[in-house]
Amino acid sequence: MSGRRYLCLWLPFLPTDRLRPAAGEAPLSVPGATVQRVGNSAFLVALDRMARQRGLRSGMTLASAQAVCPDLTVLPHDPDGDRARLYELALWCDRFTPLVAVDGVDGLMLDTAGCDPLFETDTDSGEAVLIRQAREGLAALGFHASAALASTSGAAAALARYGGREEWHVAPDAKLSDVLSDLPVTALSAVEPGLDEDVFDGLVRVGLRRIGDLIGVPRAALAARFGLALASALDKALGQAPRPIAPRPIRPPYRVRLRFPDPIGDTPDIEAALRRLLDRLCRRLGDEGRGCRRLDWTLYRADRTEQSLTIGTARPARDPNRLFRLFAEKLKTVEPGYGVDSMLLAATGVEACTATQEDGIGAVTGYDRTALETAIDRLGNRLGADNVFRLAPVDSHLPDRAQTRTAVLPDKSAPWSKSGDRPLRLLNAPYPIEDLGGHSFRIFGRRTALRLLRGPERIAPEWWRKDAFWAGGARDYYDVEDETGRRFWIYSEAGNRPVRWYLHGLF
Repeated sequence: MSGRRYLCLWLPFLPTDRLRPAAGEAPLSVPGATVQRVGNSAFLVALDRMARQRGLRSGMTLASAQAVCPDLTVLPHDPDGDRARLYELALWCDRFTPLVAVDGVDGLMLDTAGCDPLFETDTDSGEAVLIRQAREGLAALGFHASAALASTSGAAAALARYGGREEWHVAPDAKLSDVLSDLPVTALSAVEPGLDEDVFDGLVRVGLRRIGDLIGVPRAALAARFGLALASALDKALGQAPRPIAPRPIRPPYRVRLRFPDPIGDTPDIEAALRRLLDRLCRRLGDEGRGCRRLDWTLYRADRTEQSLTIGTARPARDPNRLFRLFAEKLKTVEPGYGVDSMLLAATGVEACTATQEDGIGAVTGYDRTALETAIDRLGNRLGADNVFRLAPVDSHLPDRAQTRTAVLPDKSAPWSKSGDRPLRLLNAPYPIEDLGGHSFRIFGRRTALRLLRGPERIAPEWWRKDAFWAGGARDYYDVEDETGRRFWIYSEAGNRPVRWYLHGLF
């Protein structure tokens, strides 16, 4: 064996785990699946554990699935989103090893050689602790993971996906063939994804059901009967042929450090040191065409204590003067104590930052964009980044889902829906109002005569989403006004008797 160790993290429910938070009020006790529309039909693609336990399978029509499981939560299938999320999780795994690769469409492969001593405790081996931390961390992010650690990436991939009810495995170097022997031959598809199902059917027909049944068969005979891919997959799983992984390229962290021959404590000295750090960091960001969205500045004191200050920006920035002004507002909180020995400045949020071209006489947009960005940055650092936002459109016909909070300065703007006039203010929850007859309603305890301006406009819930807020089904909305000219957005639930009325918005 090569002395290498590989940890495979298999995410069997990646599509549904990823989309579950976006399902809003859909409870986790309800089965879920993603669907893809083909013509006028919709088919199940990915299912969560509960949906599989209910007997649903990938490829079923949505109509058949809902007949078996009426409470099924349905979400749109998005393979590009799944892939992007998998790469984000690969970045998250950098805390365990810098060598992380994507394995298939639903797995991660970590080269952990030499890492296990860093996780070892008095009671548990480093590999056991590493697996536990990886699975618990992914669970905290909402992802179920099966894990396996072996001396070959092929064995780790096969054990993670076909290891049975045990959700994590550690395969010792010397017993790799013994550990793999009990796995079904279909486990080799995790090693060589291109293997055809007909190959496995042929193996079963001649009585070769387990990997252990194949180990003693000459490779030439296997290749002649079932193809080179099968023999190659077996050799890769056993470590007799290479199965290299392709880790993401390691980018040096965006951070600079400054050490002082003697501790410093005067404000001018601290400011000068910060400017030097910003100049060095921004120079590198400029060379690579990138900018920072978050900067962490840590001061290490002579008494072995430290203090950290953090700033954020609305858009990627690399102007040292602008960044210094954001830190300047927090300089009064710096407590040097017995003096500062060293400083570290790290850009923990880095994005692409391209230069903008203006005309020869300057911008003609009517405002100074740089000044606006600076103002937004200062507000965000004073009030908190989450408290400075704008509303952006969401592709939904439901009024309560048609907008969301987003960054004040977007990379690109999206058009707002033209489905009809909408109130300026939506209530958090519809407010029941009483129909008193004769176009009069009791609103907020007062009798109010209303005049119809527009309506009805029927709005139906999204068929793929189980939403308690829309449990009453389709609604008929009306734009009305009272005697003083105040406008209200009211609705009744279509088809429900007796008719109940609700106030949902104010114009």
